[in-house]
Amino acid sequence: MRCRVVPLLLMATLAVAQGPQTEVLRGTVLDASGKPVAGANVELCRRHAEGFCCLDLPFSRQVTKVQTLKTGKNGSFATQVPRGEPFEVRLDDGVHAPIVRREVYGGEDLTLLLVAPPTLVISLVDEDGKAVPGGLLEGWNDRHVRWIDAAIDDHGRWISNRVPVGSWTVDIAPALAMRPEWQKINLVAGETTPMELTLRPGVTVRGRVTEVGTGKPIAGATVGEGWTQDKFVVTDADGRYEMRGYGAPGYQEMYVRREGYCPTMIDLRLAADAERDFQMAPARAISGRILGAGGAAAAGVYVAAVGGAGEGMGNTFDWSSGITDGEGRYRLSTVAPGVAHTLFVRAADGTTLLADLPVLADADVNLPDVQLRAGQYVGGTLTDGDGKPVAGIEVTLAGCNPDRGTLLGLEGVQGDRGRDYCIAQREMRTDSFGRIHFANVQPGTYQIAWSHATERESTTIEVRAGVDPAPVAFTISR
Repeated sequence: MRCRVVPLLLMATLAVAQGPQTEVLRGTVLDASGKPVAGANVELCRRHAEGFCCLDLPFSRQVTKVQTLKTGKNGSFATQVPRGEPFEVRLDDGVHAPIVRREVYGGEDLTLLLVAPPTLVISLVDEDGKAVPGGLLEGWNDRHVRWIDAAIDDHGRWISNRVPVGSWTVDIAPALAMRPEWQKINLVAGETTPMELTLRPGVTVRGRVTEVGTGKPIAGATVGEGWTQDKFVVTDADGRYEMRGYGAPGYQEMYVRREGYCPTMIDLRLAADAERDFQMAPARAISGRILGAGGAAAAGVYVAAVGGAGEGMGNTFDWSSGITDGEGRYRLSTVAPGVAHTLFVRAADGTTLLADLPVLADADVNLPDVQLRAGQYVGGTLTDGDGKPVAGIEVTLAGCNPDRGTLLGLEGVQGDRGRDYCIAQREMRTDSFGRIHFANVQPGTYQIAWSHATERESTTIEVRAGVDPAPVAFTISR
């Protein structure tokens, strides 16, 4: 089917923010003795998916450098940043341990301490003590900064001294053996941490991936363990694949993905080698155009069609995404027909719009234009019983633009509870001053809440066009 092309102007009066539009983010770089370090290059970055539960893993892992700041003679750096928008600060001089600070905001004053780098040595062997070559590994710290993303060498090893100090989780996906459990480690400045793992062989799964109805082989499809597909193989020209080392605890399904086809899943619990074939149904495409608040084409905007679980997809979502080109156009080519979807539009500054879509039948769809609009700043504080700020507490903001049902001719917010957890809820942690920040929030009704251990508190706020709501004030009992 083809929708009529009429502008979907999800617009509001341009926001007139209360308070400053920017704030100063500053910091100081010190060496291990506490002396200031001049001439250090500090990178200010944006994490593309910061603040929402993004199931598009490649997008969620993307970090873009915004600018490089050089410290002065007193080791300090400073820059103006948009109020309430989260940034990431990185420093890696190639000599000291890298430093990364996620989710920092204007108004904060950071101290970055340079220390000797730790060294991590990972060695993989089989049950006979022989090296297990090949595969991938990734690692993230206690703030979910994914820093390690590397290949295991031909000797079953990975060695690096370019990892920040602190607590890390390492996930290893060997090419020829079964995945071990996630490894928890603590890296200490100047120390070497060895990690030698003996891997179980697992089982071998082989088969063929073809198109439903035609039987045509599908080349270039990724066949992976679990929905994240961190351990995967790629089908050859005849659609054939072979995966060795399948069967890790907690991974009981195989998923297949290929551009232009609906993702496919089979439940697969094996005690011995087996053959399993997959059939993939052609997907449908959704295309359209995103405009900025002034009506000009909006380039570089993330757009996704997020649907409920389709047939053969278990409990996962159908998530087809893309980035708008220079003319603001996008094309999402892996949308499952027969499944309700919501168009999720997110600009680099966090501006987000939702539009519930008609269920796709047997044809591609060209959607009306979607126009972004300026939003408001939602802020507040979290303090303890003595009025002292409390940092690092998770705060969520749940809600969305109330006109999301325009394409379906619906009034008010309909939505889907499962999908909305990912696309209609933001999250952050209170900054070093106990402040709460949500920038560029669309007009609507929202629930803002904090939670810690067994405590939780929430309140409802109304966001109106052109006016920032009054700051919220929460108190934690600790």
